[in-house]
Amino acid sequence: MKRGTSIQVKILVLILLLVIVTTTLLAFLNFRVSSRTLEDDIKGSLTTMTANIEGSVNNLLKSYDIGIKALSENQALRNVLVDTMSRTEDISNILQNFAASHEDVLSPYLATVDKELFIYPEADLPDDFDPTSRAWYQDAVKRKSTLWTSPYIDAATGKMIVTVARPVYDASKNLAGVIGIDISLEQLASMISGFKVGEKGYFILTDTDGNVLVHPNAEMLGKPIDSEALLIAANTTDYTGTMDYTYNNEKKFCAYTTISLSKWRIFGTFSYMEILNKTSTILKSAVYTTLALMVLAILAGIIMTRPVIK
Repeated sequence: MKRGTSIQVKILVLILLLVIVTTTLLAFLNFRVSSRTLEDDIKGSLTTMTANIEGSVNNLLKSYDIGIKALSENQALRNVLVDTMSRTEDISNILQNFAASHEDVLSPYLATVDKELFIYPEADLPDDFDPTSRAWYQDAVKRKSTLWTSPYIDAATGKMIVTVARPVYDASKNLAGVIGIDISLEQLASMISGFKVGEKGYFILTDTDGNVLVHPNAEMLGKPIDSEALLIAANTTDYTGTMDYTYNNEKKFCAYTTISLSKWRIFGTFSYMEILNKTSTILKSAVYTTLALMVLAILAGIIMTRPVIK
């Protein structure tokens, strides 16, 4: 090899090393900064949306809480409880009107202290059916205020529902019965599913025992949440929080908070893999840029070192 050629090769190698080291370092720093920025943005967005969902769900539940309170204090309802002559028709009308103004109420009903049950729509019940022996009746009487039951899947409709019950008192403050409403959680589920974070992030709603009320996978409804970490979080005393956890060998991030009225818990979750997938384009771009610069560096090196060869 001629001396000039040897010097040219050394210069070209030096230029290539400088290009490779510089572009690799810049690509790495860009990847790290972009990944951290994207991660912080998604985490912040997830935490904010989880709080927004809590507010929306709480307002929805509060509307039913206000509704049943107003129904239990309805003077017309109290009056017909005393008038045994016409109360069947009158109570049915009151319940029907309430259901008509609350689209998610499947059936409102009233159980009296003398074991009568008025329900809309009408249902076939055994002659010896005693509504006062039901947990929702007895628990509402003991609480002396509005009771929210744990949500459950209705056997007749297959829908996830919750029962809200509240005692009714007469003018003398004596117990007259308990008013109850069965509420479908379909509207609530639709509202939660409307929130999106990233491409595959999603939200889960659980009751106070960690049983799933809302989930993208309908097969999970009514079952304990299928993550040990989230199940523990569902039962923690912390009102709100964030955590990293692993689900199906995939590292994920979760933000959670508590519905103040019902004490249910909303979880927002996304996979760190999504961040890697988004930032991988930066690495690909860096590789293409490095290759292009290498070609340009070789051409520039050849042109610049021609005088050395001569």
